[in-house]
Amino acid sequence: MKIAIPVLLLIIIGIGFIFIKPTPPTINILAYSGSGMKLPMLEIKKIYEQQNPHIIIDYSFSGSRILERTIRTLNKGDIFMPGDKKYINSLNKDNLIITKYPVALHIPTIIVHKGNNKINSWNDLAKKGIKLCIPNAKMASIGKVARVILNLSPLQSQIQANITLLATSTAESVKFLLEQKVDAVISWHSMVMIAPDKLRTIKIPENINKIKEIWISIPKFTTNQTESQKFAQFVAGASGQKVFNEMGFKLVGN
Repeated sequence: MKIAIPVLLLIIIGIGFIFIKPTPPTINILAYSGSGMKLPMLEIKKIYEQQNPHIIIDYSFSGSRILERTIRTLNKGDIFMPGDKKYINSLNKDNLIITKYPVALHIPTIIVHKGNNKINSWNDLAKKGIKLCIPNAKMASIGKVARVILNLSPLQSQIQANITLLATSTAESVKFLLEQKVDAVISWHSMVMIAPDKLRTIKIPENINKIKEIWISIPKFTTNQTESQKFAQFVAGASGQKVFNEMGFKLVGN
């Protein structure tokens, strides 16, 4: 018995639809990240979105304190990744965090231009005429950490007198340095990767330095907990840690 061509075409098309997987709807994940993690997080976004075409990671980079206030004010956000886990702990105390994962370490350091021979140690920050920048302690986690380090130093008053600029974020402080508005910044070690051909780091003495842990978390305001958790686990997992390591971060436990 002959089947009419139009009917045959309908059967073929119908069979085709059975084997075609439907395209999942696009999902946007709003991720609040400290500006000190901008380079690795942008690279992770590229990798993750290639592997998950239906996911779009929308970042908001700023100082950690600003980001915490934003989450509390707007009651929104799928991911929160500050430069110091204490900001996560602050939200967690108010039952505003669903889950959290350790990612890497944030190590405070001094950053200067490679051609700058005036500064080669912590003590050199106390020299007369040195121009130093640190981020604002009310806006960025490194700003608050820098203040703690300064208070532990015997040279606190001399170095404090050399602070000529306060930045809104660690990224802005390095921008000031590259623009030669200052001689040095106290920032996270990883920030040298913004311009590794132009910048170098100088260690802060171990007896006064304060190393912090970077964690990634999911606020209770997430609109898609499942996808947010998948992304958070990717960042904290082997793939994400590989990117962080390549960008100059030390990993938790190493």
